[in-house]
Amino acid sequence: MVRDGGLVTAVDATTGAVRYQERLGAAGQYVASPISAAGRICAVSQSGTVTVFQPGPTQPLILAQNQIGERVSATPAIAGTMFILRTANHLWAFGR
Repeated sequence: MVRDGGLVTAVDATTGAVRYQERLGAAGQYVASPISAAGRICAVSQSGTVTVFQPGPTQPLILAQNQIGERVSATPAIAGTMFILRTANHLWAFGR
């Protein structure tokens, strides 16, 4: 789970026990749902910071963090090898 302030919470699916709570290093509000593909999770803050991380046993491993430069309220989508992101003023597609 990702909540405001960029706080990631990892929960054991079997027991429900919290494994860890760590910050992504991108503060702000998170209204879009995180998405997952290829063992990675993508979370986008409302201010437009896109963070890709890999969940670990004790903390998330940040793989990439980029500022898109626009407000984001919509959940990103994945279509094939394309990452699609709708911002306040644009529809972005990254990939091939």
